[in-house]
Order: sequence, then C-alpha cells, then structure tokens
Amino acid sequence: MKITYIISTLKGGGAQSPVPAIIKALEAEGNEVRLVACQPSDGRAMPNLKRAGIVWRLLNQDNVPVPFYFFTTLWNCLKLLSQDRPDVIWTSLSRATAIAQIAGWLLKIPVVSWQNSTSLRSYTRIMTGLSKLWVADSSVVAHYMRDEGKVPAKRVVEWPIYKAQTSAVPPLQWDGVGRFHIGSSGRLHEVKNYPALIEGLALFKRQNPQAAQQVHLTILGEGPERAKLEALVRQHGLESNVTLPGFSDDVPSFLESLHLYLQPSRYEGMCLALHEAMAAGVPCAATPFGQMRESLDGGRCGFVIDPANPAQSIAAILAHAMANQSALRDMALIAQKNTLSQFGPEAFQKRAQNVLAMIQKAIKPKP
Repeated sequence: MKITYIISTLKGGGAQSPVPAIIKALEAEGNEVRLVACQPSDGRAMPNLKRAGIVWRLLNQDNVPVPFYFFTTLWNCLKLLSQDRPDVIWTSLSRATAIAQIAGWLLKIPVVSWQNSTSLRSYTRIMTGLSKLWVADSSVVAHYMRDEGKVPAKRVVEWPIYKAQTSAVPPLQWDGVGRFHIGSSGRLHEVKNYPALIEGLALFKRQNPQAAQQVHLTILGEGPERAKLEALVRQHGLESNVTLPGFSDDVPSFLESLHLYLQPSRYEGMCLALHEAMAAGVPCAATPFGQMRESLDGGRCGFVIDPANPAQSIAAILAHAMANQSALRDMALIAQKNTLSQFGPEAFQKRAQNVLAMIQKAIKPKP
C-alpha cells in the first residue's frame, strides 16, 4: 500500500517519538510510507527522524495566523494528496486527524487514525465516522473508543505504540547513603500533574527532614507549566532538591541515573515514558490510568499513586521505597520482564501486521 502518514507537529516527545519505529514497521511489510506534518512546532522530533533516514514534508508554518491556519493547512493537504493519491491516509493527533478526515472525505481516500488517550476532543467525537479504522495505542484506549467513543468494535484495533528495547546498562542501585534520585520525563503540561511530585516531595521533607536531604527530583521536559512548577519549588523551599533541566532526547541516560521513576498523570493512553522506565529496570510509581493501570498490575510491578490524594501518596511511596530497597528491586525486575515480553520488537511487528490486515479489509471495495 501507498500510505501518507500525517501528524500534527514535529514537536518532541509524546505521540511523535515512536513515529520512526511505526514507519519502519509499516515499510518492513512492503508498504510505501510518506510522512507529512501540519507544522514544525519546536522541531525536536526532527533529529530522531533524520537518524532513521525518514524524510518529511510540511503543510504549513508556525507563524500562520490562527484564523487562517486550518483552512490553509487543509488546502495544502488537499493539493498534496491530489498529487500523491495514496491508498490510505494515516493520521496521528487530533488536529492532523480532523484535517486529513475532511481531505480524505473530499478526495474519497480512506482514513485510518491513531487514538492515544482516553479523552476525545469534541470535534473528534463528532467526526469518528470519517475514519475507516481507529488504531488504539493500548487495550485501555481500545475499550474507551468502543464504550465511550461509540465506535463499532470492528473499526477499532489495538497497536501499542511502544517498542521496548533491552537496556545495555543495569539499573542503578541505591546504597542507602548517597543521593536518592527520583524523576519523571514528559511535557510540562497540566495533564502530567507534575505539581503533585513537588507537593509530594515537600510533604515528605516535612515528615522526614533528615531523609529528605538525600532526595533529589528531576523532571525532564519543557512546556507551558514551567513557570508554575518553578514557583512551586520556591514556595516550598526545594531549590536544592528539584531540577528542571528542560527537554532532552537522551532519555535512556536520564533513566540510568534514577532510583525511582514517578508518573502522576491525570490521564494517559499508553504512556511511553513509564514503559521506557520499566523496560530499563527502574522501579516505578504511577497513577492507575490508561495502560499504566494494567502495567502496574495492582502494585505487583510498581507503586500505585492514589489519584485522589497524589501528594500524600507520593510522600508515602518515597518513605517506603527508601526503606525497602530489596523489595523495590524485585518489583522492578518483574516489571522489566513483563514489559520486554509484552512490548518487545517481535510483538510490535506482529501488531503492525494485524493492523495492516485490518486496514486491507476495511478499505477493500464491496462487491
């Protein structure tokens, strides 16, 4: 098949980070895939695309006034698709999906769309019928699309977007004396609920002033919540305990430095960051949302952060983790084994094959 793969931006992290692995998996099955982005945004996905040898085209630039953005992007999308005439348009993220759905409808080209979270924008909910197939990034999202999104089961297929790789570096072990490094990785956005990490650390410091001197929190990422997080750090006097270094595409090195990874998100789909930490053998804690709930396995593979009171839950988890290192290591080993088994390269490619078979069936002309 000839596939035009359209994403909203070339922003770093999130649903953009697995794009090279997805495209390579599709090409491995004999498909021709062309990548298109609606706009570059911060462009932090570009280095990974270049390393993978993937070329992209842009439909628009960031400086286009908002009132004209949608229509000019749609117009450019129609021109490009009219020239290329792909067999399938594959979309990722809400804005690209809406534009491509309209273009596909006008040009009579079938559309396949990713869904990466248990949340639908109002316009996406209205337009679900314009995509022949919805590819959910986890079993939890697949259930959501069928139950809440009201998409017929035959038009929903699951393909977890995480391709797990074995870490060459063994996970860091805390000696009980030096710095206890905790952290999280992701966009500084309200959905990630990073204030809970800072509030949790502040509470732990009040309850355990001596032990808190050993704890250091690093939140790797950039985004609109930076100023709020920095103010919260100052408010609690945690300047020596918290670092916000900004964006980095070298997540593996960051994970190698951690004794505990925490993900306090308000909601998630697959959550690549948590599963990357699990695959690296780092002990983890997370809220029970999206695929994270299944991967935590009720606390067998990671601490469960109570979403009703995340700060208090995080403080308790820190105290328990620092006092029970052997149990922490055992839990991390189980999580690592499960993650590599469930989301490894072989499983990733098999799911790609299944999705492609579903697409062929969905776009096959009726006799």
